[in-house]
Amino acid sequence: MDNELLTQKIEALAEEYASRLNAKIAERKEEMKQDDTSHYLIYRVLGVSSEDGQLIDEYQNTGRFLYKYAGSFLEEAASLCLAFKNSEGQKTRVENNQGQRAQARKIQETLKTIYAGVNGEYYAGDDAWAYIQEYSGYDLKAILTLIANKKTLNEG
Repeated sequence: MDNELLTQKIEALAEEYASRLNAKIAERKEEMKQDDTSHYLIYRVLGVSSEDGQLIDEYQNTGRFLYKYAGSFLEEAASLCLAFKNSEGQKTRVENNQGQRAQARKIQETLKTIYAGVNGEYYAGDDAWAYIQEYSGYDLKAILTLIANKKTLNEG
């Protein structure tokens, strides 16, 4: 299969994820109107206005959804590249029992070790982009950059 078809599939996937993300954010913002805001008192004690506190809460909630959807989207986009290369391939999940955020780099190194223990490989950052391209022949980063640039041009 060719690069153009893969790009179209990833672009459609991006639209689907963007639509679901925006709906989830709108739903949460509506729910937040009913939330208890008594914690704004503490914000004010610490010098943060109620208005800024509300914005911080909205951004925090938006960020949670964005990180979740971004990670899931990227996993599916990468899987599409790999499937275009090898339609017989399949995912193997390794449980991350190391927790989250606290020591991200240490966790990544631990995951490398865990994956190696099950005859797998682990890539992060530029190494991940390079691996996808070397293995599949498709430059996922370039495809995503193209899609992002199209969206940016349409914003203005």
